[in-house]
Amino acid sequence: MSTLTVDAIIDVLENNLFLLVEDADQDLVESGQLDSLVFVELLLAVEQLTGQQLAPKDLDLDDLRTPERIAKAFNELLLQAG
Repeated sequence: MSTLTVDAIIDVLENNLFLLVEDADQDLVESGQLDSLVFVELLLAVEQLTGQQLAPKDLDLDDLRTPERIAKAFNELLLQAG
């Protein structure tokens, strides 16, 4: 099982989802860049990157605000799936 770095999440956000990410602490929800549709696209991109299917049912909005929090939340999901 691999760990997702914040840089890997930023790379997915910028290159797969075409979001502008200024830093790891940028609030993507508040800026309007991350909504439910973008989250589903992010989830699919992370699943493709890791080769693991993830069950995001335990995530809440605060887990998805910043690239740093997203990386932490997805790493926890990967541990559960692992």
